[in-house]
Amino acid sequence: MQTPGSKAIWLSVAAAVLAMSAPAMAGDGVSESTAYGVALFGPGDACGDWDMTHSTHYDTADAFTLQFDMLASAGLWDSTKIAYDTAVRATQWTDASQAPPCSGCTAADTATKGVDSADVVFIHTHGGNDSNGSWLWMGSETYGCYADTANQMLLGNTDLNVAVIKACDSADYDVFTSGAYDQMASPSGEFTVWNGFHGISSCSSAVTSYVTTYTAGSLYDGVGENWLDEAYNPSPLPMEDDCPVSIVFGATASERSDMYHWGGWKDLKNTGNKTGSTYFYWKGCWPTGGNQLPT
Repeated sequence: MQTPGSKAIWLSVAAAVLAMSAPAMAGDGVSESTAYGVALFGPGDACGDWDMTHSTHYDTADAFTLQFDMLASAGLWDSTKIAYDTAVRATQWTDASQAPPCSGCTAADTATKGVDSADVVFIHTHGGNDSNGSWLWMGSETYGCYADTANQMLLGNTDLNVAVIKACDSADYDVFTSGAYDQMASPSGEFTVWNGFHGISSCSSAVTSYVTTYTAGSLYDGVGENWLDEAYNPSPLPMEDDCPVSIVFGATASERSDMYHWGGWKDLKNTGNKTGSTYFYWKGCWPTGGNQLPT
């Protein structure tokens, strides 16, 4: 891992006072990962338009999964799953307590390939945000085309610890400072890290390379810090940086920092009740479609 250098943090304590009982660690004791690649848009039941299609979204999901397959072959991991295109559903990102993503849909975040059925998830898709949160494009119109942090997600009340989101606008600074991401972390659950991007992020074969390096290098530490190190791409042109962000949830700033620096796939830290969150970012990073981050 690189030293922090020009990286900085912004602290935000959740506005609501949450119960201070000891956190319930509901994990099933099995090490599981799930990756999602939404690459095909437009035809048939697929969401979006054809010009959104990008095969790199398959490649990165494959690269992420391969690293965990190799861990499994070494006896260090138990289960990997992967889903592509129309098999990637908004219902898989929806908690039973939240609004359904489509008429007649049933929440399935704890079902097979649901986000809360694994310890670690990765998705490469398109995204967006507004003042209420971020949304991720899904693969099937039948099951809803958007998974929304504000309306569908309540993460970590079953198994999920870390979500790695390769999608534009998936970790917006202004959304964070409004407190709008805090609602997706189950107050006494396990979910601690949401890795994403502030603003638009580029997509090329270089992404597959850094996803591989990031995943391979985060076995025992750096699950947040390595994301910033690997995915950051400063541009010589103004307002064209790639600005990776790590949002960490937990009871204290020190516990959140410990997870960011020293948590890994096989060394996930207990950050306590999710009463606050920390926004880790690169100082002055300025992407397309987003304000320049503080310096």
